[in-house]
Amino acid sequence: MPSSAGWSACFVCRNRRWYATLSPTCYPIKPASVIANRLNQLTADFYVDMRRVDFQSSGIELDKHVEDAVARRTIGVIPFISRRGQFYWRPLRVRRPRAVIPFGENFRLYHGSDWFVLGQRAVAYLLNLNVWEHPVVQFYLTAYPQNRPQAPSPVETVIQSLLGNASQLRGQYRNWHYIDWRGTTDWHPRLLTEQHWPELLESDALWARKLDLECSAGLRRRLDADLLDAGKAHLSAR
Repeated sequence: MPSSAGWSACFVCRNRRWYATLSPTCYPIKPASVIANRLNQLTADFYVDMRRVDFQSSGIELDKHVEDAVARRTIGVIPFISRRGQFYWRPLRVRRPRAVIPFGENFRLYHGSDWFVLGQRAVAYLLNLNVWEHPVVQFYLTAYPQNRPQAPSPVETVIQSLLGNASQLRGQYRNWHYIDWRGTTDWHPRLLTEQHWPELLESDALWARKLDLECSAGLRRRLDADLLDAGKAHLSAR
């Protein structure tokens, strides 16, 4: 079924359902039987690569960026020259009224990946919430222009914050996706190629991203031949 992240897939394993967000740039790196067995062994309610945002404690620059984007709104841009002599449009921001910000001591801000795996209890919790009326959703609907990019992106904060603040759920902060962020500077992970093959073999992830139709063609062929087809052959021999 479609989702804001791309597509969600439902896996039914021994009467348990797991929902994973995937996209056309995701690809399985384990045979279906291995994926099913791994999902059968999961015990948490959700698996999301996320963290509670707190720059004062973490010192992580991304936390500072997320906190600033929540606390202040952009009212325009001005031309600017960076220290390296590069031209860019610098945003002008003003602080939002504290009353419109839904995050605080009673509802913490979480930020993370929109590629995740949710169990039945987590899905039921989200479905039973009146999500459209929830303060964090209303914040994005009323405090941000709907025709421009929103920062921090709602697909990286809304579900993450709803789950992170649900004390009745047990979660683990990982997502079962292999993603290579090394050396990236533009908020997009590296495209995977055959150079990633040794790491994919060692990884315990179930899926990988991003795979490009052309750049990752060799890797796709190798995955199909060495892993996925081997898994099918194993099943047919049973």
